[in-house]
Amino acid sequence: FFGKKDISGKMISFFSSVMTNNKNIRLGIISGIKKLYDADLIPYHREQFRTSIMYFNLMGGVRILEILSFEEVEEITIELLKEKIVSLTKISKFFKKHNKYPLK
Repeated sequence: FFGKKDISGKMISFFSSVMTNNKNIRLGIISGIKKLYDADLIPYHREQFRTSIMYFNLMGGVRILEILSFEEVEEITIELLKEKIVSLTKISKFFKKHNKYPLK
């Protein structure tokens, strides 16, 4: 799954973070993204990995990430990306409703 498309881009951005040296964090992020992808909720893009890594890097400033289990990381990743989907859907509906398209 991880190397499905654009393997070099995802690997470089994913493994450039020291945080992903932790097995639970690394596999939890990948598994969370895979579950959402398999459910056809998200596309398979580098952005999903980048968003997750940024979030965990920010969280690492106030929480000890090494104590998180694989399951906790997976669930956090799923919830994070689901929130992103909801936000993007709301924005898209707003622009469609008001006939405004920001990138036209």
